[in-house]
Parts: sequence; C-alpha cells; structure tokens
Amino acid sequence: MALTTMLRTLCTVCLIALGVAACGAHPGSTIPLVDPPPTPLPSAGLQLPSGEQMVWDIYWQGLLVGRADLGIGAREAHSKFSTTALAKAFARVRYQLSTTLDHGAATASHEGLTVGGEDTSTSAVIEGAHYAIDAGPRLVVPGGTPLHTLHTTLASLRAWSREDAPPPAYLWFVLRHTLYRLDVERPTRDEAQGHRALKIRGTVRPLDRSMDPVDVTIWLSTTADRTPLRFVVVADGERVSAELTETTATVARN
Repeated sequence: MALTTMLRTLCTVCLIALGVAACGAHPGSTIPLVDPPPTPLPSAGLQLPSGEQMVWDIYWQGLLVGRADLGIGAREAHSKFSTTALAKAFARVRYQLSTTLDHGAATASHEGLTVGGEDTSTSAVIEGAHYAIDAGPRLVVPGGTPLHTLHTTLASLRAWSREDAPPPAYLWFVLRHTLYRLDVERPTRDEAQGHRALKIRGTVRPLDRSMDPVDVTIWLSTTADRTPLRFVVVADGERVSAELTETTATVARN
C-alpha cells in the first residue's frame, strides 16, 4: 500500500490509540462474519476518568506519520489525529471524534475528517443497542448489545482486562457510518515500554462483508488505571502502531 493511499484511509486507524482500527474496502470479499464470542464486553462501570489526557505517536511501517490524543471530560470525550510535516508532503489528514457520555455510556458521537482540502463529517445518536447515523433510520445492534464508540470501546477494554477475564469477548462499535465487531482474547502477561503489561489480541470484523477483518493487539499497563501503552494493527500486510508518549496518569515503576 503506497503511503499516499495509507494516509487517505488513515481515518480508520488514526485513533488506533483508542484500541481498535478498521480496514479498507475489498469489493467481492466473501469472508463470513463468524459467530461472536460467548461474552459481551462490559457496558457498565467503564473506565473513563474525567480529566485524563493521553498522547500517542502513530507509525506506519516504522515511519512516524502522525500524532493522536485523547481528552476526557465529565460528559464528553475528545480525540484528534493529524499527520506529521513529513506525511503532509503526501497527504494532509486530520480526524476528530467526540463522544457524548452519560455515566460512561455513549449517547452520541460526531466525527470530522479532512483529507487534503476535502472535509466530511458524520454523527450518530446512540440509545443502548439502538442507533441512528446522520439522522437516518433507527437501527438495532446485532444481538442487542450496547453500541460503543472508539472512546467507550477503550473504556470497556480497560474495565474488562485482567488475567481471569471471561474468555473470548466482544463488543460492537460505530466508526465512519459503519458497524464493526471487536473480538478479543483473554489478556496475557507481557511488557511494553519497559512496564509490565497485559497484552490483548483481537480482531475487528466489519458488518459489511465487502471489508476484510483486521488484526489488532493492545498493551495495557498492569496498574489500576490500565493505561494504554501500545497498539498494533496489521491489515493487508501493512503495520500501523501507536506508542504512548504523554499521559496524566502515572505508570508505576515495575
């Protein structure tokens, strides 16, 4: 995949620092959407501490292409991604996501994407397992589980992650007009950035079967706050990673 193409589709991975990513379209794909794991990820008690801020450097094939950040307020979470000066020589990409929160649950989201000089946006209203995109029809999530945004997906993973977590689990999230299912395996012990970590392997599967699954791996600190330390997404042989560079939380020395 050329760097220009990668940057033009980076809206699907620019918030990789939030723990998930999605792939590009592959017309004609017949890969089935397999049955979900037995256990839904938590939709209550989500870990979204007000005042928390984080910043990640985003790499494509080892090349620094941008920065993503996350800020959490009492009623809203905000994230944005922008390309580096080097990457802008190929394509200028900026992505913003906001999630309206009610006791940690997502009730609405708004996304804005700028590629070059072209701006697009999309919004969603979420009521538990029901949702509407851009004021469209009211739809229901497959299986009737609560719908997430990238923000509450990360919060759900942080609340769920422990070595004795229920075996393979899943949730649905909405991104850029499309529903995706994140399936994750039970966390295992590992290290990231010199800290003890819980490593979570997962797969993102789009409801749209013309799009192929994507592998994602997430490292969370073993401290109580489960700080997201690193993320790696692999799609079509391309590797995108995120490395935590700044945080308001203190990762305890291990």
